[in-house]
Order: sequence, then structure tokens, then C-alpha cells
Amino acid sequence: MGHALGVKLRAQDDDFLYRSLQVTLTSTQSFDTPARAIDARLASRYGNVTPEGARLFEYYTRSGSSTVNERMTSKAKEQAFSYDLNSVRNATRGMPLILLQEFSETAFPTRRQLEFLIRTEHAYSDLIVLPLVSQITDTLDAGTGFERYLRFLKETMEVVETFNKKPIMGVIPMKTPFLRIEELVDFYHEEGVNAFCLDFASSKPTTARQSLEQVLYALAKSKGLDKGYIHAINVSPGRPKRVSDVSPCHSILSFGFGADSYGDLHRPRMIVKEPQRERPVPPRLFYRGDYGDHLIKAKTGLGAIAPERTGLSLPDCLGNRDLTRLYNAEQHSLEAAGLPQYIEPGRGEPDVESYVSGKQHVERDMLKQMRTLSTSVRKQRRL
Repeated sequence: MGHALGVKLRAQDDDFLYRSLQVTLTSTQSFDTPARAIDARLASRYGNVTPEGARLFEYYTRSGSSTVNERMTSKAKEQAFSYDLNSVRNATRGMPLILLQEFSETAFPTRRQLEFLIRTEHAYSDLIVLPLVSQITDTLDAGTGFERYLRFLKETMEVVETFNKKPIMGVIPMKTPFLRIEELVDFYHEEGVNAFCLDFASSKPTTARQSLEQVLYALAKSKGLDKGYIHAINVSPGRPKRVSDVSPCHSILSFGFGADSYGDLHRPRMIVKEPQRERPVPPRLFYRGDYGDHLIKAKTGLGAIAPERTGLSLPDCLGNRDLTRLYNAEQHSLEAAGLPQYIEPGRGEPDVESYVSGKQHVERDMLKQMRTLSTSVRKQRRL
């Protein structure tokens, strides 16, 4: 069994954490980073739409104990679940799929439930991602809570060892107590795992920066950063003011905070009760030209953010939140694919700092934080 992915560093910026990797899953399957994962469920639901630039997919599924038990004991329930997963798998058109399974209970899954979850990963995912248990990890303490979680991860690895032939992706909840983050990273390092899923739990990269720095610090200390691959999930684009026409998109800057790829926000953000509005707030569309999420209220506003490339119809996105998400993911993906030319620029060409700082809605403080984080991680790498 191979726990590790093949990771080749193609290029890295001199001052920021932007980098480009070739990630090899099998002898016939690989992808390049930076990458934006497309929600495979949306791609399956809108099979007539082909997002431009797609090269990585993810599928986030949430189930409780009763649902998992039903799938284990009822062939009809199992087949219905398999049908959904096959549809999602087909929607990727052979490109890599990361299956993320959330066990939504305040107790860990039983051994049999764990076996079912892992076997599902092995059947449908190109990486074996350890189960997410956010109802537990969101409130971990640094004592007995973390110890129980670590025992769960060890048991999970035992289950994986029994039959797995695929690379493993370890999960690092960003709400892990600061004092135990390095221990969690070291656990995966000792298991030979070099792919990491960072769950931002609906936080922006800047909000989770202290924990993120500790993760990168621990990876650099173990000499695993240059040979590791980091996928970020549940990264918040930011909470826009409802009256603002444009709000800065924070998730697209994940690459500058050490992520090699990221996907959709699957966990709901905090809901603030407000007076009932007569009409819903229109969705926001991402524009690569300024890194802003634009509030588009009518078709007449689409001209200002018309993309150079897209496989979707912008007018169809108005009033359709699913298509809006798919369009934004597509545009993020195209932007990610274009970043390597700035990570390793030719003579006289702009570098990442020049390129990103030229985006109107990238805040100056954001660039400062990215540079500070990069400096800290590079210092540890040299030690």
C-alpha cells in the first residue's frame, strides 16, 4: 500500500507561499496545482454544462449514524447511495475526485461504520480521506478531547491498512487546539502521509492564520512541506455587507497562505438573524479582473464582469445559486491555472506580488499577512 502521493515541486515564488506542484495519484493520473476543486455534485446536476479549466473535483457528503447503518443493512439504500456516487464519479470525466465524508454526530463512528466509510472512499475517491467529524473537532480541548480524537485517527489508519491501495489524505481541523497541532502533523508524518486536508470550518485564511502557521511550521520542521500536498476545504470567501456592490473574495487568496488547492464552502457560516426581507439577496459573481465578488441584480450588470472564458451562461446564473457556485468555481479554477506564469515569471514579466497586488479588491493588509507567514515558514525550513 502506498500512503504517499507523488509530489514534484515545479516552481515556488521567492517571497510568498504561492507554488506549483505536479501531484501524481497513479501511473496514469495526475494534476497540477494551484487548483480549484469543482463541486462534483453540481457538475453532475448540470451535466449539460462543462466548466472551463476544470482539472480537480471534490464531493462533500454528510451522514449521521442512522443513515450509515441503513446503507450497511439495506441493499436498496446501499444501491441508491452507490448510484449517486457513480453519477458524481462520471461527472468528473476521469479527472481526480476527492470524496469528503462528514460523520455528523457528537460521537465517533463505530468500527463497522468506520469500515463502511473507508470502503466507500476506496471505491469512489482517488484519495482515501479520513472521515470528518466536525461536531467533535470544532470543540476539541487540548487534553482528553484531543487524545480521544488521536485514538480515533489511529483506529482509522488500522482500518485503512487492511485493504487500501490508494494514497491517504490526513485531515487537520483548523479548530484543533494550538498546543496539539504539531503533534497531529507529526502523527501523519510518521504514518508516511504527505497529503493533508485542512478544514477551515467556514473561516477565512486570515482568521485561521495562527493555526495555519503552526501547521506549516510543523510540516517544515519535519521536512515534509516541500514533498507535501495541501488541500483546503470550507474556506470562507468572506462575509460581504449586504449593501455593498462588490466585496473582496478571500478564498481565491488561499494559495498565498500555503494551500495548493481548495474547494467550495460546504459548511454553513454563522447565521445572523435579520429583519425579514421581501426579496432574497441576489448571488455574487466572481470577477478575475479585480478579485471581487460582484452583486449582480440584473442582466444589464453582467457586462462589467464578462469573462474571457466560460462554459456557462451568465444570464442563467441570475436567480440560480447552484449555477452561481459552479460559475464562481470555474472562474477560480481558470485563475488558479494561470498563476504559474507569475510564480515563475520570465525576464521582465510580473511576479506574484505584482500581479496580485494589482487586483483592486485585494486588501493591502492581506498581502502583508501573506508575506509575514511566508517569511516565518521559510525561516523554519532553513533550520
